[in-house]
Order: sequence, then structure tokens, then C-alpha cells
Amino acid sequence: MPRLPSKVVREPPWKGFPDTVAGSLVEFRKAAQILQRVQYKADATKVERGNAARDFFAFASLVLRAYCLPKNWPDGADGTPREHVPLTLVNFVANQFDYLTTGRLPEPMADALKQGRHAAGPDEKRDMAIAAAYIAAARAGQVDDSSPIQTVARTYGIDPRTVKGWRKALSWVSPSDFFPQKPPHEHGSLMRQAMLDAGNRYSIAGRSAKAVLKRQRKRTDGG
Repeated sequence: MPRLPSKVVREPPWKGFPDTVAGSLVEFRKAAQILQRVQYKADATKVERGNAARDFFAFASLVLRAYCLPKNWPDGADGTPREHVPLTLVNFVANQFDYLTTGRLPEPMADALKQGRHAAGPDEKRDMAIAAAYIAAARAGQVDDSSPIQTVARTYGIDPRTVKGWRKALSWVSPSDFFPQKPPHEHGSLMRQAMLDAGNRYSIAGRSAKAVLKRQRKRTDGG
């Protein structure tokens, strides 16, 4: 079973992985089997349990993301999807929520947690992908911006070198990933606004100097 690339965004789907519910389910079921084996393995290490749990949740997310893709809803959100999410996955999610309502962290989630500096979450990764798509739109002439990397860096409150790294890692992302039902001539204005909104979110909740300082002050002030 392939491991998901850690730096690739979850929305749009991971490049190189299935973007259909049926295709994603193949890898999800493999991950579920591995997780079950590890959970019943008496001498399983913390690392083994953590990797198995994170892979399981990653592929579960892939199934749900595929379900939410516009192409799975040809008649819109109020229509009927082409593919449905299996009841086994829906029931598992409901079971995890039931644990949380009691104030307890379910075992798979507890195993998936990491100590120390955490990787970017899905919302943060989406904002990173929007930045990469904005740069792509600018280079394609859809956005009137001769210095898109500097624009993103200024808007997000980060170093231009970080932006270059995002663009390199997410070179496959394009405006059509975010606006698949919009014609290309509308991508420019849509991506500009999306980038401004994402930059504002990232500067507050992401890893910008402003966001880090805000969290440090919150901890110093006792919450």
C-alpha cells in the first residue's frame, strides 16, 4: 500500500491517488486491515500503532474527499451523488464522535497523535494550495501580478522562500482544482480573492510570524 505524501494537500485530492470513492476504498480497506492487525498485535510499538492509525485516517479522508468532489455531484449539492460512502465508514465516524461526546479520545485517534511540532492540518494545507494555484494563475496570465510569490509572501506574512517551496511541492495544483465549474476567464478574479482570504486565515491561524506570536502571547497570558 503506498504511503500518502506528507506535504501534499487534501483538497484537491492527492496527486497520484484515486479521486473516486470506489478507487479510494481499495486503499482504505488495506489500511483498515493493517490497523486491525496492529491493534491486536501484543508487542506493537507506539510508532507502529501511530503509523497505522495515521494511514487509516488519511485514506478514510481520501474516500470522503472523493465523495465531496463536484464530479460526484453532477446535479449539484442537492442532487444525487454518483458514488456513495459505504455504511461501514459512516458508522465508524459516528462511533468516533460518540466517544468524543463522552469526553474520551478514541483509541485510533489517540494512537494517531504526535508529540512536538505538528504537521500542517487540512485547512492550512488548503491555504497553501490556494497560494500555489494563485501563482499558477498569475504565470498563466489569468491574474495581473508580475510578482505573485512576493504578493503571497506579503499576504500570508511569510518568507518568499517558503512560498517558493510550496509552489515547488504543489506544482500540479491549478485554479481549476478549486473552481472546476467556472470558465478559465473567471479564474483570475476568483483566485485573487481566494488567495486574499486564505492569506488572512493563514496569517492568523497558520505558521506566520504573526500567528506564532499570537499563540505565544496566549500561552503566556494563561490561555
